[in-house]
Amino acid sequence: MCGIASLIGLVIGFAIGSLIGALIIQLVTRWICGFAPPYSMAYRACIFSCLAGLVISIALAIICGDIGGALDLLDYVISFFVTAGIFSLVLKDDYGDVISFGKACLISLVLVLIGVVFRGGIFLLAGLVSQA
Repeated sequence: MCGIASLIGLVIGFAIGSLIGALIIQLVTRWICGFAPPYSMAYRACIFSCLAGLVISIALAIICGDIGGALDLLDYVISFFVTAGIFSLVLKDDYGDVISFGKACLISLVLVLIGVVFRGGIFLLAGLVSQA
């Protein structure tokens, strides 16, 4: 029963996270490329990149086993470039032209930096709450 509840929580978290992620992708794309893709396009890019990251993580865990930090670094690097590739294929401007891979890499880099700042803020907040 606990496994089913965990799976339901994972699916709900994935859906909500993708809704928020699509908004962030729209904002970052507007900043870097000068246009904001439609929300449905940004949502699709977010879903595909999250699923690709999940598949990459699982595949590396199966292939390499548990080798610690080196596997995490390899996972981040591969996921970064795969995400950029997905963005360069899915995100299109008003004329239907896809963005370049270089701009897609910049979008991925900004998203990684936003994630680092967000996670750092959560850990900082958790540390302050636990000390109180």
